[in-house]
Amino acid sequence: MIKEKRLAYAAWIAVCFFWGTGYLATRIGVQNMPPMLFSGLRIFAAGLILTVILILRRERLPRGSEWAHLSVIGIALEGVSNGILAWSAQWVTSSMMALLAAMTPFWMVGIEAMIPGGEKLTPRIIFGLLLGFGGLIWLLKPELKGFSLDSKFLIGCLSIQLVCISYGAGSIYSRRVRLSTRSMMSAGIQMLFAGVILLLIGTIWNEWSRLYFNASSLSAILYLLIFGSIIGYSSYIYSLQKLPVSLVSLHRYINPVVAILLGWIILGEKLSANTIIGVIIIASGVILVQKK
Repeated sequence: MIKEKRLAYAAWIAVCFFWGTGYLATRIGVQNMPPMLFSGLRIFAAGLILTVILILRRERLPRGSEWAHLSVIGIALEGVSNGILAWSAQWVTSSMMALLAAMTPFWMVGIEAMIPGGEKLTPRIIFGLLLGFGGLIWLLKPELKGFSLDSKFLIGCLSIQLVCISYGAGSIYSRRVRLSTRSMMSAGIQMLFAGVILLLIGTIWNEWSRLYFNASSLSAILYLLIFGSIIGYSSYIYSLQKLPVSLVSLHRYINPVVAILLGWIILGEKLSANTIIGVIIIASGVILVQKK
């Protein structure tokens, strides 16, 4: 049991790290590729690779109604979320996307609290969520200066709230539905469904005529395929099954911090006092929510 819990926390840390770099990779990718095909190709490929590997290892495929459940979860978590984020990334910066996506914990915990038998909100959890979101605003406030709310930017920002709602609802649904399929196989099948839906939308939008690969877009796809989808999404599904919703949802607060810290460590970008204060505030919120 202790080993399982440690593995769940390790999976959650992987989500916080790899998805923290995903906003920038998406922003880079859609500069040269149409958004639905950019997301659909890498999610479908990731799902196909993971599923084939597991089949070769003789993992059991889903049975009966499990296929329908996995399609709903996959479309809600991977399809809607990545499709809208990629579409919004054409006008919204990666840091702004991270800030807006940080509303997800409010939706997740709120939806969970409304479900009979779900985790109820406590003053400590509410305060921790508010503290974490306040720290994120503090951290990204320099990025918010000078924005002009033109129509495309505003529509992109508002659309990301649909990502939060879909992600919150899909996450709760995945915890409530009973599945005998193991978490890795579940993740692979979910990505296949999500990838197919995104590719269909891209086809309807005539994106194939605008499909173009270059070094940056191909690198972004490969990075997100391996670390965002195969490793990241599988880790998310596993941690969601083993850890409280209130804790798992906080990866949305930590993702922007990861991006800033990587810039400091790898690129030598300046780490200001404002950044350090923001990281401390967010870390405090995480501790409050996960503390028993």
